[in-house]
Amino acid sequence: FNEVCEYAKNTIETYDSWIHNHYEAQVWQHIYDLGKEKDHWAKEIVNITHTREAKINVSMCEKKLAQLTSTCFDANNIITRNMRELSSKTATVATQRVHDLILDYIKEATQGLAKMSINRIRRASIEKDEWDALKTFENVASEQQKMYAKTFCKSTLNNYHKKKKRFELVAAHISNDIIPKILPHYDFNLPVDENSLTSEQTQEYRKSIHNLSKDFRLKATELYLGIVKEEFEFQKERLQKLLDDFPQDRYEVPSTQIDDDDEEPLDNEVFTQKPLSQRQETINNKKGSELFKKYIVIAHKRAQLEIEREVHFLSERGVQETPVGTQEPKDLNPVMRKDFVLQA
Repeated sequence: FNEVCEYAKNTIETYDSWIHNHYEAQVWQHIYDLGKEKDHWAKEIVNITHTREAKINVSMCEKKLAQLTSTCFDANNIITRNMRELSSKTATVATQRVHDLILDYIKEATQGLAKMSINRIRRASIEKDEWDALKTFENVASEQQKMYAKTFCKSTLNNYHKKKKRFELVAAHISNDIIPKILPHYDFNLPVDENSLTSEQTQEYRKSIHNLSKDFRLKATELYLGIVKEEFEFQKERLQKLLDDFPQDRYEVPSTQIDDDDEEPLDNEVFTQKPLSQRQETINNKKGSELFKKYIVIAHKRAQLEIEREVHFLSERGVQETPVGTQEPKDLNPVMRKDFVLQA
């Protein structure tokens, strides 16, 4: 038992660093692959390098990955050395079970880190989807549609996302019993002369003062939640109205067309039913209004991931004890288990 405690004491920080850097490496590998293979550099790396130039971002990613890989390798060596020292004092099976138990504990304790790492991977991917959807819309849309989207929809979409984010953050503050920063942390402090009151009266009045402060914070928070909810609903309705009033597509050709194939005088033109040409059918299958709405849906998903990231920091997570597994592998090489691979 003493040997196991000593092993845990000497390696717990190394395990933590090992797993943390393993998650981080997966995020950076995804960002690197996205930029190298699909020519899209995520906002996360652009905020660091302040450019979308491939050469600079590739260099940045490669340096970061090399650093993380080296750190993981060093941690692996430290854990390997300590496992061998422990196995010389205890059974090999016991050493492996201690190793798995620590991994289970760290995995449970770093659920939030894993969740945020997956969030970063998904945001990087959906940013590309959002960009592609916008470009597809711009390639198909009429000038009127593009101007409408830029002049009216863009600012309203940003306001909608801001109000939705504020509403969900305030709701998260309340669910976690945290006062939003925008509200004053005011505590009523009325003077109470203990020499002029009985101990029961003093205690009762102080309790009333405390409840007054508590009620103030509660009602102020509820009022603020109501305000941000109404602001969010207003922007939501405004955005929906703009989408409903989106300009018609330029190639919406009616099924009844003028048959002017014959060289007849203008007065002799007649209306006949003509099938649409293959080119017109192809264009009609890519309506600007539909593509813009598709872009809006993707933009909402990206914004929601950003909200989830901030809401996470308000959530309190407890570390629960995880049952010990019954695996008995013979190899003492501490290879990172597959359950630490992020599933984005």
